[in-house]
Amino acid sequence: MTALPSLPVAAMVEPAAFLALLAGARRDVLTRTIPNWVSGFVAVAGLLLRSLAGDLVLALAAALLSVSGLWVLWRCGMLGGGDVKLISACALLVAPGRLPSLLAAIVISGGALGVAYLLLRSLRLPQVRTVPARHARPLVRLVRIEAWRARRGVGVPYGCAITAGALAVVVGAGSG
Repeated sequence: MTALPSLPVAAMVEPAAFLALLAGARRDVLTRTIPNWVSGFVAVAGLLLRSLAGDLVLALAAALLSVSGLWVLWRCGMLGGGDVKLISACALLVAPGRLPSLLAAIVISGGALGVAYLLLRSLRLPQVRTVPARHARPLVRLVRIEAWRARRGVGVPYGCAITAGALAVVVGAGSG
């Protein structure tokens, strides 16, 4: 039996958390839902990272503050429940002092996503008669489906913006 190479725990936890976030973003695009296991996994990863960093109590207070503010947005119908849970879980991934940067990055990513969906709403893709729809390239099919959803007013998959914002802040904190 060979021993695993000793890697810092944080070096293994962060990538695992981002794989979970990517899985959640994919599911949000496909079904407009974010599975509870994604938020739970990210929260546990964040708790582990914050306990290793020694700022767990402050991080829990910041996450509680963010969830209470996000709850108001959920009650007003401006955010989905899965979005609230995922943002609150992501609040634990970053140092408490980086929480405003995380929220700003999520809002900026969400704004870009919203603009993309506004553009998709007006996009009229021609039907390709030579290639059956089931054989169309996956990205082309995805764009067509999302354009159709945008024209019908289906909500934006905000899990993608949450993932992009969290990735930008965590990677940005690591590089600077």
